[in-house]
Amino acid sequence: LPTHVLHILGSAASGDHLRLDETGDGPTIMRLDNNASEAGNRNWRFANRFNVVGSLQVDVSTTKGGTTFTTVLEATSAGRVGIGTTPNHFLHILTTSGSNDQLRLDETGAGATILRIDNNASEAGNRNWRLANRFNAVGALQIDVSTTKGGTTFTTSQTFFPSGGISV
Repeated sequence: LPTHVLHILGSAASGDHLRLDETGDGPTIMRLDNNASEAGNRNWRFANRFNVVGSLQVDVSTTKGGTTFTTVLEATSAGRVGIGTTPNHFLHILTTSGSNDQLRLDETGAGATILRIDNNASEAGNRNWRLANRFNAVGALQIDVSTTKGGTTFTTSQTFFPSGGISV
């Protein structure tokens, strides 16, 4: 029995649970309107091929109940993802809010927060790199390099300590 205004129930074996098709040349759009009274409410739009052929966009209205939208996330058919911008790179993040937080990685457990950059090109001298917070020493920022091309064993290149000390 349906429990909401629109309730779609199906099994994994049935295939598509909800499908929107555009048979013409226009984009396929799913729009979520929020007409509640709070000033901060916005309408959202999920669009296939709205501004760029082969892209999926997530858009938000510029005003409460608005019909003018700005794109907050775009994924292209080339596998590129843009947050706040049309992607020119595999992951492209742009903020114009004056915030210094453009990318943030958090670890809430006892482990380290690690950003790893792998280079799988064929040159023998290529190495993988990682930037780790609190990996070998509490509060330290560490830059590591792989010991071999494409390697998963790392050696520490530099460590920055909260006291201002640097270990090379």
